[in-house]
Amino acid sequence: METDDERAHATPNPNGGRDGTERSAANGESTALVRREIDEHESVSEAVAMAVARAEGLDPTEMDPVFDAINADALDAIFGDRYDGTPRSGGRLTFWTRGYEIRVEGTRSVAVAAPGTFDA
Repeated sequence: METDDERAHATPNPNGGRDGTERSAANGESTALVRREIDEHESVSEAVAMAVARAEGLDPTEMDPVFDAINADALDAIFGDRYDGTPRSGGRLTFWTRGYEIRVEGTRSVAVAAPGTFDA
């Protein structure tokens, strides 16, 4: 378990949202390569693509498509506002793509990590 001092705080991302890197207290290795809050004007699928691009050190426009493992429209719908316009809260989805484990939280955050990083 990490303490607040062991976790790097999120920093503004020029492409929208906020991102940061977490570090493990035991050995200094990264537990989440990228952890990022989803900006209110950004879709969940855009935030996932940006987080994977950051993990790979690439511009998102230079990458092959991220969504070979999950439908981007479905991902946006799962975490999007309800039909009456009220925001959804809670929920979690974990999937794997491009050799990464991706976790999307209903609290409007995305994390990208090595496979097997997140608890079930």
